[in-house]
Amino acid sequence: MAFRPLKFPGFSAAFHPEMKPLTAATVLEYGELVKFTATGVVVTAGAASITGVDILGVAAMASTATDTFTEIEVYINPMIIYEVGISEIVNATTLTATGGSGTTIEDTSFLPGEDDLMIGSVLEVVTCASGDSSAGDLLTVTDFNNTGGVFTFASVGSTGFANADTYKLVSVGNNLLGAYSLESDGDGVYIVLNKTGAGDFCKVVGISDDKKKLEVMLTSSLYGSSSTVST
Repeated sequence: MAFRPLKFPGFSAAFHPEMKPLTAATVLEYGELVKFTATGVVVTAGAASITGVDILGVAAMASTATDTFTEIEVYINPMIIYEVGISEIVNATTLTATGGSGTTIEDTSFLPGEDDLMIGSVLEVVTCASGDSSAGDLLTVTDFNNTGGVFTFASVGSTGFANADTYKLVSVGNNLLGAYSLESDGDGVYIVLNKTGAGDFCKVVGISDDKKKLEVMLTSSLYGSSSTVST
């Protein structure tokens, strides 16, 4: 799921995209983060850490390499709350540990930007040490240290986690609420958690009931910032 307009904070209103200039044959997905070029045409925002970069908004229609139109509809209202998928969950990404123990999984590439953000999240063991029978086990995160990407659990299998063991992110916990440090994926259509560095392009204001999608507001926008909005 790309960035889909969901609602406004505390009030009801229609979503009214605006037409913005586009170079013909520019490839964009519906729900993709977009920005202006220096010449004032719409392009993808790409992998958005967006520190100091203004996002125009979200594409309200798709554009393909064979399209000839030179304008595109864009959602630009900074008060819109978007529902967006988490890349690691949507794509069922297998992640590789760089270390661990009987109660931890360490992944130095999994640095979403703040301590404790992953508390309450659920990970699935894919492979865990030669001969260990814990593949398929679901582990609830009880602590998370962003320095080193250290997930803590009650226990991890019979032999513990080690370098090159693998896991998947199944769902997230409520500690992601209020987070500002997240980034988008390379296509600008999902939130990505398995990364290093910290972004500031959105604020998490809600989590779906199934804990697999986030509700976010853009905080770096040409048309204002939602960063001070209380939801």
